Amino acid sequence: MSTLGSPPVQLLQLDELEQAVGSPLGFDLSTPKLGAPLSSARAALESVILEALRHEPCVISFSGGRDSSAVLCVAMSLAERHGLAPPIPVTLRFPDAPASDETVWQERIIDELRCPEWIRITPDGSLAGAIAQRVLGRHGVLFPVNAFLHDPILEVAAGGSLLSGIGGDELLDSSADRISVVSRSPRSFRRTDIRTIGDEILPGRRRRLGERFVAGLSWLTPEARAAAADRAGEALGRLSHRWNTALGQWTADRYFQAVTSTIVALGADHAVSVRTPFLDPRVLAAVASEAGPTGFTSRAAALDELVGDVMPAWLRERTSKAVFDEALVGRQFVQIAAKWNGGGINHDLVDAARLRAEWESGTPDGRSFLLMHQLIVNGSLAV
Repeated sequence: MSTLGSPPVQLLQLDELEQAVGSPLGFDLSTPKLGAPLSSARAALESVILEALRHEPCVISFSGGRDSSAVLCVAMSLAERHGLAPPIPVTLRFPDAPASDETVWQERIIDELRCPEWIRITPDGSLAGAIAQRVLGRHGVLFPVNAFLHDPILEVAAGGSLLSGIGGDELLDSSADRISVVSRSPRSFRRTDIRTIGDEILPGRRRRLGERFVAGLSWLTPEARAAAADRAGEALGRLSHRWNTALGQWTADRYFQAVTSTIVALGADHAVSVRTPFLDPRVLAAVASEAGPTGFTSRAAALDELVGDVMPAWLRERTSKAVFDEALVGRQFVQIAAKWNGGGINHDLVDAARLRAEWESGTPDGRSFLLMHQLIVNGSLAV
């Protein structure tokens, strides 16, 4: 076994406004820019995955979606090519959350790749369950809010490595905005672009972006809504219209930094080296160089380019996606919310009555979930 370790990362702490909004806001402008690519995107992807495969046991957080499946496909191919032990896919299942069920896709992929081992776990996925409380007790409020669900997977990987498809949504689904596309390919102009491009170039763009960001955050006070809109609009307004430039800016986003630092910190709890290929700067630099200013035309096209030789076409072209909010909420969620007395929050930022109404709505907005974790951490909820 090698002695590979995850690079030291300081856990990013969200401030009170970010916790109220449910997301990090803004950029750390001191973050170094992406360097020049050192290899092709595929070679960079393989390099990151090989680092994990050489540190056994190598576990893959495998949901059956396209991102984790892409990592699994490449890892299985590399393990065979280099004579390494195959990775161990580990899957979380939530029987009480039908929308999260990926069983058919999972079994088809596992069979096609002939994975010799596959571990399935049925954890308590509740936001206020035993796993969440254990992780919150160690680290406090974390982003993303469902990060605690990595804990049972990391237990399987103890002393080894973890590969995750986190970041695939942002990297592989991204494409340039219409300004960039149309400016480089005038024939692609559509009538709907008149409004879209006008909205981007007319005065007040940052204000509009900020207002869109806070739409639906019903529990915020007017003052918090205005502050969040200002911060979000300022950050979003900085992003380049060129896709590859915007991708380089992404590493300075507090969202990016929170996600990467959180999973590394959770891995350290179990002496696990964590590798997230779709968030690795080496992969980002190479993809930015190859995809250029207009990015990928679709996620399927991105997967064709990156892993088309090892990932089946039926999987690359899949369009459905599992939803896990049911697993996070569960029956316990409403019961706990009903017991809350309205304390433990910053009332300058959060309207307690509106937050309770959101939680009791039956389909609460996931951006409100960080506030429940805040209340658990500061002891304001009886769980």
